[in-house]
Amino acid sequence: MKEFFDIQDKTSTPYIGLLLLDREKKVFSSHSIKSCIDVKKMVGSSYSSIEFKGNENSLHRVLTVYRADKEHPMGHKGIEVSFEVTKENQFMGWLIFQMDVDLLLQEYGIDEEGLKQFEFKKH
Repeated sequence: MKEFFDIQDKTSTPYIGLLLLDREKKVFSSHSIKSCIDVKKMVGSSYSSIEFKGNENSLHRVLTVYRADKEHPMGHKGIEVSFEVTKENQFMGWLIFQMDVDLLLQEYGIDEEGLKQFEFKKH
């Protein structure tokens, strides 16, 4: 996952982290470009209480999560975009992109609702 961010190091990207979840929605791998996010603490955490709902015509789901950190002990709102991962038509888990909400709005004029309106389709 680090290589994914290294390749894009010279450009501003709308995501600040990547997570991989297993079938039970448990994080088994993570990487973040934000130093304030402790990715090691994220491994083993569960998304089981989060509903992955969205536009049935699209492959992605927009998730709203609240994470506590030093600056936000009660939790800071984060927006994440999830995609199901399959191999040979067998469900394996999810790939989660943790979004940079400020950059999305400033650079692309897109907010949480705009992300929900995107449609990613299989070909």
